[in-house]
Amino acid sequence: MGIVRTVEWKLVTSPEETDHRIRKAFQQLEFDPEGPPGLAIGRSKMSFRKNRWAAEISATVSPFASGSMVLCRVEMAGHKHYALLSEVADAVGDDAFDDQGVAGAVERLGKWSRLFGRTEVRHMHNVLRVSETVLTHRAFQDRSACLP
Repeated sequence: MGIVRTVEWKLVTSPEETDHRIRKAFQQLEFDPEGPPGLAIGRSKMSFRKNRWAAEISATVSPFASGSMVLCRVEMAGHKHYALLSEVADAVGDDAFDDQGVAGAVERLGKWSRLFGRTEVRHMHNVLRVSETVLTHRAFQDRSACLP
């Protein structure tokens, strides 16, 4: 029994397309996906090269607003859960993810912050819940002006 991490991803693709992309990503990463439509379950092998334990990963796809929500669950020993999720997200494709306001916030950063913060920005889809949106400072000021 290992440590379990769960994240939510908000995607702009339909649930059927999302399920297809998740299964294709699992196949590409050699996780051998199984399970009914809407639930992909895979297992990654231990990797000495990547310094990572074996893991079980599941992705539950459900409709959400004009796209879909994916509930990803990774169970493994160690601390490389997010590295594994990052590999899956890369295989799914950046075009499928809803940016949830991250792109606007990144535009407001300075050149060096954008350059050195690239890894942290890519990790944002693992941190944000599907109902959350990143507000820029200006958007936050506009909202506070409307408060009584």
